[in-house]
Amino acid sequence: MPPSRPRVLMMVDNKVAGDSRVLKSAQTVADLGYRVLVLGRRGPSAEELDEASFRVKLVRVRRRMPPAEEQIFVGRHPLAYPNELAAEAADATTSGQRWHRFRQDRRQRAIDATIERAQALTAAAPQQQARDLPSHDEYWQSLQPVLVAYEDAYAPVIDKFRPHIIHAHDFRMVGIAVRAAQRAAAAGTRVPRVVYDAHEFLPGLEESREFLAGNSWYEASHIRRADRIVTVSDPLADLLLDHHRLERRPSVTLNAPEAAARTIDPDFTQDVRSDCGLADDVPLLVYSGGVAARRGLDVVIQGLAELPGVHLAIIANRDPAGRALIDATAAESQVTDRVHVLDFVPRERIIQHLRTADIAVHPMIHLANHEIALPNKFFDYVYAGLPMVVSDVRHLAQVVDDNGLGRSFPARDAAAFAAATRAVLADLPAYRRAVADCPLRDGWTWEAQRPVLAEMYDTLAPLPRPE
Repeated sequence: MPPSRPRVLMMVDNKVAGDSRVLKSAQTVADLGYRVLVLGRRGPSAEELDEASFRVKLVRVRRRMPPAEEQIFVGRHPLAYPNELAAEAADATTSGQRWHRFRQDRRQRAIDATIERAQALTAAAPQQQARDLPSHDEYWQSLQPVLVAYEDAYAPVIDKFRPHIIHAHDFRMVGIAVRAAQRAAAAGTRVPRVVYDAHEFLPGLEESREFLAGNSWYEASHIRRADRIVTVSDPLADLLLDHHRLERRPSVTLNAPEAAARTIDPDFTQDVRSDCGLADDVPLLVYSGGVAARRGLDVVIQGLAELPGVHLAIIANRDPAGRALIDATAAESQVTDRVHVLDFVPRERIIQHLRTADIAVHPMIHLANHEIALPNKFFDYVYAGLPMVVSDVRHLAQVVDDNGLGRSFPARDAAAFAAATRAVLADLPAYRRAVADCPLRDGWTWEAQRPVLAEMYDTLAPLPRPE
């Protein structure tokens, strides 16, 4: 009987569909010869993915407790609440308003205590961190009970599958993977190796103090127990190494497109210029992706007022808040007739769809995660052959400027955006050649990332060798 293939369980906190990094990773590992199960969260609809080379299982993640009970739950945990708080509660009247204020106060004290404790531990020596972190699960459990709900839903599937490797995508999954390995060790069964795939720098997210306190503690409590760490960019690898005082720098696999996404499908005739109803000689800018204030699209729309005759296509999901932001900014800038909002096209056809534009834009504002990102859309723009006008967020601007792929401008500055756009339009053929001839293009493919995963997996759970 031939030896069985090692089993890999990948997991993520979303519905899997549309998560290009998870799907590409799963396909790569399956192509290597591993048996792959992808575990995700079932959404309101019951859709299941049908993948030929790996299985996808979606499970329902239920809240661990109703919000009212959760408030009380937080107050019970030993987060150094002073005894006088209890006395204050005992002396409180039956007024619902006073009781609500009391609960909110102790919840805030829980958050503050957690942040203070986490900051102190981060500053401690690595040996002290290793000694202290395992014993404080109650901190993240109390502030983010949804993490426990994920584990409640995912753990039975993991234990039944008995994987050789658990590949945890993003911060909500790393603890589940580590704790599954700990359960296996305690039961005396084969202990899975853990890969943590960090998609972003958690402390740099725009979230509440409660969210950051609970999730940061959770990540810090488990990240050093992963056998290998992989992430999406070199700046993020350096940040994780320093922030968590890791013994080894994380590996990097860029979330670049597959070669198939760059092929021309003669049956797919849709393109962005035709969708806007524009002639070939009309200057056309394009943006593809989410619409929110932090994306900086308002600056691009405002800049159109200084770019007469230039049109903008925004390829985005049907988000009412985002659409309202676009419409309001366009009306205020008196450019409504030159802003075109289009629906998303299939992921595998986005590069082909973008090709007929003149310039791609990426105007992100300055946030911690924006400074270290090389976003998915950057690779789409490159392979669509489009020069770029991007804000001066550090990593993206450096790549664009150093390789002559376009121009950068100070974030949030509409006049500077307009000036950078005029400069690229004035020398468009030269910028197009720079994009087409960029020597780094061959490394900006998913095919170029596969050897990193292959080496990692072969180290952790080698495939059977042919005799």
